[in-house]
Amino acid sequence: MKVVRSLVFLAVCMVGATAPVSAIEVQGYRAPGFYDAEAAELQQAALSAWLVSEQAPGALQQPLAVFVTAEDLAVMDSKGLANEAVSKMLVGVTKDLGVFVDLGTPEVGATAAAKGVRIWTGAVRSEGASALRIHFTDFALPEGAELYIYNEHGEAFGPYTGMGLRGNGDFWSNTITGTTLLIQTRTPVGAGDGFFTLAEVGHFGSDFAYAQYRQRSDTKAFCSYNEPCVVANSGTDDSIAHYSFVQRPYIYICTGGLIATAPPSTTPYFLTANHCVSRDKVADTVETYFFYTTSSASCSGPVAKHTVGAAIAATNKTGDFTLLRLDGSAPSDAAFLGWTTDEVAFSNGYDLRRVSHPKGAPQAYSEHRVDTAAGTCASWPRGSWIYSRDTLGATEGGSSGSPVVNSRGLVVGQLSGACGTNVNDACDSVRNATVDGAFASYYSQVAPFLGGGSGCSDDLDSDGYIAESCGGNDCNDNVFAINPGAPEICDGIDNNCDGTIDEGCGGSCLPKDDPCTSNSECCSNRCHPRKLTCS
Repeated sequence: MKVVRSLVFLAVCMVGATAPVSAIEVQGYRAPGFYDAEAAELQQAALSAWLVSEQAPGALQQPLAVFVTAEDLAVMDSKGLANEAVSKMLVGVTKDLGVFVDLGTPEVGATAAAKGVRIWTGAVRSEGASALRIHFTDFALPEGAELYIYNEHGEAFGPYTGMGLRGNGDFWSNTITGTTLLIQTRTPVGAGDGFFTLAEVGHFGSDFAYAQYRQRSDTKAFCSYNEPCVVANSGTDDSIAHYSFVQRPYIYICTGGLIATAPPSTTPYFLTANHCVSRDKVADTVETYFFYTTSSASCSGPVAKHTVGAAIAATNKTGDFTLLRLDGSAPSDAAFLGWTTDEVAFSNGYDLRRVSHPKGAPQAYSEHRVDTAAGTCASWPRGSWIYSRDTLGATEGGSSGSPVVNSRGLVVGQLSGACGTNVNDACDSVRNATVDGAFASYYSQVAPFLGGGSGCSDDLDSDGYIAESCGGNDCNDNVFAINPGAPEICDGIDNNCDGTIDEGCGGSCLPKDDPCTSNSECCSNRCHPRKLTCS
């Protein structure tokens, strides 16, 4: 059943007072399609049950064990924060695993046969984990082969195929809640053998709230781990997402939101904070949770809509902003927030609203009022940042990066944190100010992507990169797979726009079974990492 949309989004389309003539305004809109959370829950449960039915016998008897140290636990218990002034929230650790799986002759896991396919199942277990996530490297499956991850309690993701989610054999999987994560491949008979390395495991601790939400372990009025001043969002803001990311050796959470372009497009640009994600290697690991909300009756709910992977479009410490382009498509029926370049940092009493995920909880709602008398923190000058006082609700660690909107639902900034003399108390709105990076101050840096009068935006292939004709570095704005972030493959094309065609290919590709040192040397783009021959 579709939940009621929140007032925060509905305000995007309302007609209100006119902003100053110099301000640029872009209205919000909605992606096509419809997201049915209950149907998604049933589909995921059915996928999990199907995988369990095909599971290779004995796979759970010898799981690959992950060991978290007492030092790791101490860091997670402290949340890795001296204070919450800048509050990306630590929720887990990464641990090296380094297990290579050759599906032709697997040395771990178990195998079985089903109708027309070969099944391999492996298990990864980490005691005390609330959830687990896998970093795959050397990932290469033959045509028709599929890999899934799942648990036996109704969660499953996949299939992952070919060279994985990013097409280069290196990616982080979705997250599975619980202490045990199962990996299962289905390879058509005669398709050849695939391989991959289980390089790392992400171990989420007890502060990863989404695991509690999915496991129905907290049934109080809202979430018992939030401060009493935090207020649940009464509906669902379909633009806002909770997300996790890996910044080795730890895993963190923040909040962000989809943001509109002019002219309108469904390119999934996602506004968040620079202090959360500022490097592409970290952006690669981003996993978002859209439609992550709850009723007022409990702190549990249906499955959220996940996306995995992102690339940085623009980022800067000044204004503390990052504009990501999420991998893949925007979730069906997701909302894109409108925005304005109206400068509000010096508009005393200006009303602000926000939906965020404090401590990783389901969506919470808060209201704020600009306070130009609030004392400023030295590294956050007023103008590049907006200072306000909470008037309803509050933010906590994990809310960082959440867009803040005006009374008409237009983005004017995103959360940096708190500034004051009592920043560890999220409910103290007298001694603390809430601080947001000011959209107006950094608009010129995101304008090439969002448009709205800049003259250029990511307009033709929607790959997140600006055409060279517009001052960007996309050497072919007509083809999605050609851009500076694309992998170079041996096809006679400069895929990654670095000015060199087929670098590393040696002029021609190598056939199957020839010696190789890298994927790009092989015609199949797959060099077996142990045998060092083309697959």
